[in-house]
Amino acid sequence: MKYIYLIIIQVVIFYNNRIFAQVPVFSYPIPQSCAISGTFAELRGGAFHYGLDIRTYDTIGYKVLAAADGYVYRIVAGPFGYGNAIYLKHKGEYVTVYGHLDKFAGKLGEGIYKKQLLQKYFATEWYPKPNQFPVKAGDLIAFSGNTGGSTGPHLHFEIRNPTGEFTNPMRYFTDSIKDTIAPALKQVAFEPLQSESRIFGRYEKCLFFPKTTDSINFTIDEVVEIEGVVGFEFTSEDHQCGSYNWNGLYSGQLWLDGALQIEYQMDKYNYDETKYVDQFVDFAFYQRYGERLQKMYVDEGNKMPFFKNVKNKGFIELKDTNTHSLALILGDLHGNKTVLKCNIKKGKTNKSISKPINTKPIDSSIYYFHRKTMVLEIPLPIGANNFVGILALSNGKSMPLNANYTLSDRAICLIPLSPNQLPISLQIHGKREPITFQINYLAPNKLTQTNPKESYNASFSTGSQFDTVYYSMKRTPSTSQNIYSDFFSIGEAINGISNDYILKIPLNDNYRTVKPNQFVLTQRFEDNIKDSIVDVFNGKVVGNQYIATVNNLGIYCIMTDSISPDVELRDFKSGDTLLDNLDRIAFKIKDNLSGIPVSSVQLVIDGNWFLMEYYPASQTGYPIFKKSLPKGKHKGILSVSDRVGNSKRFDFEFVIVR
Repeated sequence: MKYIYLIIIQVVIFYNNRIFAQVPVFSYPIPQSCAISGTFAELRGGAFHYGLDIRTYDTIGYKVLAAADGYVYRIVAGPFGYGNAIYLKHKGEYVTVYGHLDKFAGKLGEGIYKKQLLQKYFATEWYPKPNQFPVKAGDLIAFSGNTGGSTGPHLHFEIRNPTGEFTNPMRYFTDSIKDTIAPALKQVAFEPLQSESRIFGRYEKCLFFPKTTDSINFTIDEVVEIEGVVGFEFTSEDHQCGSYNWNGLYSGQLWLDGALQIEYQMDKYNYDETKYVDQFVDFAFYQRYGERLQKMYVDEGNKMPFFKNVKNKGFIELKDTNTHSLALILGDLHGNKTVLKCNIKKGKTNKSISKPINTKPIDSSIYYFHRKTMVLEIPLPIGANNFVGILALSNGKSMPLNANYTLSDRAICLIPLSPNQLPISLQIHGKREPITFQINYLAPNKLTQTNPKESYNASFSTGSQFDTVYYSMKRTPSTSQNIYSDFFSIGEAINGISNDYILKIPLNDNYRTVKPNQFVLTQRFEDNIKDSIVDVFNGKVVGNQYIATVNNLGIYCIMTDSISPDVELRDFKSGDTLLDNLDRIAFKIKDNLSGIPVSSVQLVIDGNWFLMEYYPASQTGYPIFKKSLPKGKHKGILSVSDRVGNSKRFDFEFVIVR
């Protein structure tokens, strides 16, 4: 048997050595700029950042060089994401990606332009033959730009390993990128994770702004009292030399009484795992307050590979009444560290907290959901011994309900939830009419259709949830013009979901007065509030229902889009004289609701068709001129349509002089 083990060990060593030998030596792609505006795995909206963002100081046209020997295996020109991008393949099947480019160098640019002309549409991709465009490290392949979803000129750079995982490019460039600045700690929080959990006697997140005298060592003045299972969270940003941007963090460790509880390092992950960013942070807190609190515990449904040396999922639970030390250590790849030290103890003193935080929905009245707990807030006074009333459950049973604790003006009742035992009504002591509840739940491994017998319902696929989510559905009549349905609340937008789902909403009786293709589904921040639109989804009318695929819980309603897109010249007025500077011809193109398909943006000058680049993120369109136009007066027509068929023709003139 020992010989078998020896053979296995030798095979593993051989394989690892072979893989190691196949790792290319990567060189920095823009030697003129070693300033970073975005780090690997930085927390972004709905995803981790896939690579590094290299600053180009608000300038387009920096030379972009191949980071290693290899060949061009993919070229993309597009309106979204990375915009114009090049993918190089290297030895060992490693891949480097260069995004938001302005122009491709040499024959790469000529080849992609020919494909665009053939399809009369600038969004395209090209897979050249492996030996068609070989490159050496340091070869010029493109020029930096501001294309795709970019909000400012920079180069997006990635390294992907042979299995397709995104890996941290900073590991290869610590000599090129200077960093003597420790991460900045902004705030920390303690989060109750179960119905029995308390921070200072309350079932609420408690937020602290740590104190420091040197920006490296931080403390919290008071001893934090906790009860039950509690999670630790924080917000932090990192900063590199030569850049004013605050970027994402590389590593974190949490220590309790000198023992490591949990740590993470942002080294690598795959595409399917990036959705877990909503479990890596407190998503509800981010939706409400705009700050990303990172969790130093592994929450339910979080399958990210960053965590290691995890003890009890990183949860904090004290078994005695002694004072315990807690330490958070934050670091970067250059060895800079920031340390927080504080003390915690077991206790539930109900005291005034410097910054208690909850995720109570804005429109909630008497109850809301936090994790797997229903929180009831009952105005005082209540009965003797904190008696509130009789709670009826979905399994046919009922139980007396007592307040868990009281505040100055209300009693707080915490009800643990499970799919087989949901509250359906509460008969409050001394009141005639009971309060009724309509509680739904979504399980992570269950196909779910809410309200299947109703005209409005939502269909969730298996795996659409990170963890079991409890929520209510509410229907509110609309009082607004241009809205052709009631408002439908499908849970709360503070609950993140991992996959899209199908939403069906009934149209109002007067929907037949509108062309079916003009309807759109809008997500709102609040119902009946003007200008509170969060997102717009295009679907279809089936009978008297509008059906669309959406990606968030929240408030939805149906509107119509009957307004044509808006087009204007960006850098000159129609009729102006241009000194042969065709770069000044740019358009501002925007739409009020349904959005503009990129293929609908068509430009004709003097009867000749010209290729147009259009980027919805910046609402900007640019013609592509491969040669100068003749001297004299020119007439142009830009035609644009939105997704429901509203069109706009924009006529303009200009004069070329030399």
